[in-house]
Amino acid sequence: ILSMEEWARLQERLAIRSEHRRGRTHLSSFLLGGIARCGHCGGAMVGTSRMRGEKREAEYYCRNHKDAKVKCPYSNGHVTHRLEAAVLDFLGQYSDPAKVRELLASNDTKADRRQEQELSKVVARLGELEQAFLNDLDRVDRHVLNEAEYLKRQEVRRTEQATLEARKVELQATVQEQRDREAQAKAVPIKVGSFLEDFQGMEVTRAKAILQGILKAAYIWKDGRIEVEFR
Repeated sequence: ILSMEEWARLQERLAIRSEHRRGRTHLSSFLLGGIARCGHCGGAMVGTSRMRGEKREAEYYCRNHKDAKVKCPYSNGHVTHRLEAAVLDFLGQYSDPAKVRELLASNDTKADRRQEQELSKVVARLGELEQAFLNDLDRVDRHVLNEAEYLKRQEVRRTEQATLEARKVELQATVQEQRDREAQAKAVPIKVGSFLEDFQGMEVTRAKAILQGILKAAYIWKDGRIEVEFR
């Protein structure tokens, strides 16, 4: 029923909706809902409204700081229309392929290091679990462990092993993707240019759906500095 391209787009949209437990943020009236992140702590910046003097004003605010200052000590909040305009203006520079390549190269260096380090830890832990299986078999043979104790220990390890195996596959795919960014460097400027050209007059939910397909996150600092992470 669906072409391969349509199927890929559908899977991308489903993944975007489910990641980071966004819930129904894709239906909210805030353009950057599910995209804006606090540059200080990495937590979500959520759309809300609050009184400023006698006037109620919509803004994005760091959820971590709102929940507890120990999570994020920075009172990082920005008026909605100003922040959205600033992010879109900042995004505009990435209609230039050279700028996209520059950003991707910078992000890849940081992301590759984090992902590869985590992958190494996951692989090492899986090796430890495998060795633990063998060690317990030896203990059973030497009657140090009985069968019930062995099965109980193995059940706990199998649960952890299944989780780690799934994470290993995910990390391997991510690391591989990060090593081939040329296709993204070509696609992003087209997506950005098309979005900014058509944005005016577009319903917020529609605009957000398109923007989420371009940006994974927009990091915002209290001083107004912005960094973006493309998909």
